[in-house]
Amino acid sequence: MNNSEKKVGKKILVIGVTGSGKTTLSKDLSRRLGLHHVELDSLHWGPNWTAAEEGIFRERVQTALSRNDWVCDGNYKAVREVVWPQADTIIWLEYPLTLIFWRLFWRSIRRIIKRETLWNGNRESFAAQFLNKESLFIWAFKTYFSYRRDYAALLRKPEYKNVAVFHFTNPAKTDAWLTSLTK
Repeated sequence: MNNSEKKVGKKILVIGVTGSGKTTLSKDLSRRLGLHHVELDSLHWGPNWTAAEEGIFRERVQTALSRNDWVCDGNYKAVREVVWPQADTIIWLEYPLTLIFWRLFWRSIRRIIKRETLWNGNRESFAAQFLNKESLFIWAFKTYFSYRRDYAALLRKPEYKNVAVFHFTNPAKTDAWLTSLTK
């Protein structure tokens, strides 16, 4: 079944490696379709980049997804069993790693220069993004290939046979699909 034949539901999950554009797409979908936006990063990260304890994180996610309509973005394995079974639509952004790095670079530079405030008062820093062994660039590289393998296998499971899955490998196709939603 091609993407034009699938119906987008009211509980949409957007997945993909860090920097693929999950949140940007989710916000756009939320606005276009009139659905609530849930950003898992905002539920996971506390002040000073402190990760929420798993139980608290799961509770926050369950509360956020208790609505009948949402667009949720994120890849946290700790809440996958909470989020995935509720989704009626999954959008997988699987762009080339070179594009991911390009986007991460410019996003990080913008956030650092503008001192953008992220979740719970957090800000990115030059040192954290470009000099730290836990930078998003290293994280993107470490997870890119495992996400490809894991997501392909997960989406073939019988429990997802009735979920509309949209798998995009380049932004132009994603943008064309997004435009087609409002026609």
